[in-house]
Amino acid sequence: MYVSEPFLASLRRLKGKLVMGGGKSLDPVVESLAATQLGFLSEDYLPWSASAISRQVAVRLCNELAVNQRRFIVEFGPGISTLVMARWAETSRVPISILGVEESLEWLHYLQSRLEGMSLSFARVRLIHAPLRAATGSYPVPVRRWYDLAVDDLGPDPFDLVLVDGPSAYLRDNRFDRYPALSAVRPLLSEDCVVVLDDSDRRGEAEVVRTWSRELHDEQWMLTRCGGAAWWTRGRAFTT
Repeated sequence: MYVSEPFLASLRRLKGKLVMGGGKSLDPVVESLAATQLGFLSEDYLPWSASAISRQVAVRLCNELAVNQRRFIVEFGPGISTLVMARWAETSRVPISILGVEESLEWLHYLQSRLEGMSLSFARVRLIHAPLRAATGSYPVPVRRWYDLAVDDLGPDPFDLVLVDGPSAYLRDNRFDRYPALSAVRPLLSEDCVVVLDDSDRRGEAEVVRTWSRELHDEQWMLTRCGGAAWWTRGRAFTT
């Protein structure tokens, strides 16, 4: 898709002013160009709300699937990302497996209906309803809630892509509630993998980023930022 220079210039004048709900501060030029790269989704309308991942994150997720051949995905807080990755698999005719852990039964039913409407052949998607409960155990940050979830619920296959966009953590009292995700999946990670924490610009997630980075310092992890998310990559991988 051609994007005119005057249009890009008008977006550049807005640079630094695009702030999505949830605290995402995004470059409008990059976000607009990312949207054009998602043209393969055009047959399905996606309800891209302020709480969803950015389009930059969506593009990079697809890049991870295409370039680094991520095939076993777990999402805490499935949503737009689930639909995007499923559509990529169908368009590319590449089998992938997605496990989504969701706190809201209503949202889970909505996603299921959207996925059923896509008539999937290559994307195998399993959604688990896991209500939130009071967190137990000792954490370096004050975690109040986590999913009612056992390790066995995540299945035997090692994951090579983890997306943490849940639980909901926009309220001050719940801002550290995504911290347990790393310990929940760490025993199940493949040698070559990527872990993504969305909303990393918010204060709670920013502290989770610092804490996770300290915990991962003894392993070969590389931290990068893209689209309001933090990305930790381990093992063999191309830059996406």
